[in-house]
Amino acid sequence: MTSSLQPLSAGQRRTLTVLCEAEAPITVAEARVRINAGQPRPLVTEQVYRRLLALERRRLVHRVPAPAGRRGTRWMPRPAAHVQHGSGDPTRFIATPSDAMDMAQALLDGAPAQELFASAAVVPLAGLLFAGSVAGQGSGIDWVGQALVNTEAATGVAGWAQAQQLCLAAVAHSPGVRLLAAALDRVESWEPRQREAICAAMHRAIAPLVSSIGEPR
Repeated sequence: MTSSLQPLSAGQRRTLTVLCEAEAPITVAEARVRINAGQPRPLVTEQVYRRLLALERRRLVHRVPAPAGRRGTRWMPRPAAHVQHGSGDPTRFIATPSDAMDMAQALLDGAPAQELFASAAVVPLAGLLFAGSVAGQGSGIDWVGQALVNTEAATGVAGWAQAQQLCLAAVAHSPGVRLLAAALDRVESWEPRQREAICAAMHRAIAPLVSSIGEPR
């Protein structure tokens, strides 16, 4: 899979910015108007469509059906696009386990780590991000920074046990969150060196976004 955080062309960056700053999904024609605003050489619809396809292949945008009674496919950013765009706290854009997985993969793609440990970190980081989107109250990524170091804390403290609890509480409306909760539960079975390496990969992934990394409790 192509990394969502590999460098984008200037045109792709402008297209992604338009989608990230739109308040709702937009059509190709609407994207073309916004992209061309103030530009000396306007694009035609086909050029905008090709850019959107390139961003779709990198899992940065996706298509959504038109609202009832209206025609034309709409386009909107995936959660990972907001990491590329620098839209602030990434947990604000997580509504489903799939969103959390995409966001975790994007964050890890942008952080140097051994591939084995980065791959192992995707699902538990997604669990922490999903929990942060529930518990963070507007600053979910800082909650993740506090929870990350508390692998053995009780559920009353921001940590892996509390994250698992928050994930399981969402199972009724997001069944896929069981996978994230199970990944958080497995931390106790990891060898100490494995745990340290996986947590270090997650630390590197979120460090540029958090105000501080917590101290273990």
